[in-house]
Amino acid sequence: MKKVLLVTGASSDIGRSYISEYANRYDKIVGTYYTNRDCLEELQKDLGDKLEIYPLNLLDEDTVDRFCDFLTEQELLPGYMLHLPAQKTDMIRASELDSRQIRSDLEISTVSFLRLLRPILSDMTQKQFGRICCMLSSVTENAVAFMSSYTISKYALLGAVKALAAEYAGKRITVNAVSPSMVDTKFVADKPAFVKKKKLEMVPIKRLAVPEDVTRAMAFLLEDGNEYITGENFLIAGGSIIS
Repeated sequence: MKKVLLVTGASSDIGRSYISEYANRYDKIVGTYYTNRDCLEELQKDLGDKLEIYPLNLLDEDTVDRFCDFLTEQELLPGYMLHLPAQKTDMIRASELDSRQIRSDLEISTVSFLRLLRPILSDMTQKQFGRICCMLSSVTENAVAFMSSYTISKYALLGAVKALAAEYAGKRITVNAVSPSMVDTKFVADKPAFVKKKKLEMVPIKRLAVPEDVTRAMAFLLEDGNEYITGENFLIAGGSIIS
């Protein structure tokens, strides 16, 4: 069986880190992006035809459906999937939230994920094998103020992970998540310095997470032999939750 990996949000620092480090596990990798194609083309120089790059707007249902058709027609329905997309969000009071922001965050994190999974889960069920891992956040264990929309979207995706894990556990399909605290990536590059300082004060290890801290956990959850771990939310927070 050809080993195909799908990475949604592959142009993120964590997506590129995973592909770069673990490409040798797979026969083919499909990486989606919304705006930043250049960084994936850099990876493609090293990986060649192994990496297929695809533009994907997760807010557009027709685009998502066309992508699903592409995967089916090209025989690229994955046995392994990493779902990483997230929008940058400003810190804002819950009372000032725009409902459009909430809907957009939910669409990108959860609704599009479930739409993508329609043909993927059908194929995984037929083959009696699948490994799915979603990127959440430590807000699912320890919510923070002024990030209501982001937190709501991550909890919604956690609910999807739990529900899918329960439904597909008997079909050798695992569905898990990782929840890192603040990761030192371009995603948080424009966060105020005091926010990062406060976060560091909460972490016993005394550093922010780096992409490799997260991708190691993802690689573990996506291993072929890991069929007894499903419905889990792995916290990667440098001890901050127990301190």
